[in-house]
Amino acid sequence: MIRIKKSNHPPFDLCPVCGKPDGCLLAEDASAAICLRISAGSKKKVGTSGAGWLHILSDKPLTDRKFRVNKPVEVPPKIGFMTKYAMIYHRNFADLKNSSREPVPEVVKISKLGVSLEALDLLLMGYDNTNYTFPMKNGKERIIGIRLRSDRGKFSVRGSQNGLFWPVGIKADSKELLFICEGPTDCAALLDLGFSVIGRASCNTGLKYIKEAFEHFDRQVIIMADKDEPKFRPGSTEPFYPGFEGALALARDIKPFVRSVRVIKPPFKKDIREWINSGATKEMILELVKNSRFL
Repeated sequence: MIRIKKSNHPPFDLCPVCGKPDGCLLAEDASAAICLRISAGSKKKVGTSGAGWLHILSDKPLTDRKFRVNKPVEVPPKIGFMTKYAMIYHRNFADLKNSSREPVPEVVKISKLGVSLEALDLLLMGYDNTNYTFPMKNGKERIIGIRLRSDRGKFSVRGSQNGLFWPVGIKADSKELLFICEGPTDCAALLDLGFSVIGRASCNTGLKYIKEAFEHFDRQVIIMADKDEPKFRPGSTEPFYPGFEGALALARDIKPFVRSVRVIKPPFKKDIREWINSGATKEMILELVKNSRFL
């Protein structure tokens, strides 16, 4: 059992029974909890001095569960907290994929995104027993944060910095056309078509690390913007498009240290992943690039 603490990484930062960030205990595979506060629904009281009540959170006994959050492994301190847990979560997802149990719900869910598991592996996607995880890197490819994605939305491990989704094998000094998109799944979709690509955490982040990575390599860059619905600022009737405006801002900022930069957005669908899922090919995307103007 791991004691719940506010400073822990999810899911060990909040009790799944009472929702409090302190005092309770959670099994390493999140299958059971000992809650200090709530007795309703518990199996039994544990201990004689108010230790709490045992709640079973899984319909399988602990010994029958196949998917457990691996115990933290001993790693050299220089690798750091974020790298350590990103690798643990990545191995957890590999265990899900290689399981003999069919179907594996988590794999089924992620496959509905329309990107390959091979591309997600290049992004070191993982699973923390509650959320899908995507490590974020700085311009030196060091992991500085972990993005979490679940049915509840998108958020990050406490202490994360918004870095880059940088796939394994993408080289800063390559002569290939470099695509910069928004988010890890758009990045995976472009990887599936054979593009050299990195992703930003949002449409307004990443400049510092993009400059750190690419300012000395004279790259030709294509920034892929989302095709947003119009937004309106408070008190204004003038629409704005955050994805496209963020892409243009990035293009202006990186123009001094790249060979060329262009901004494109999908002619159909809201983002590149949805456009590819609806039938866009590598040739169609390159044609869109060819017909776009240089900034």
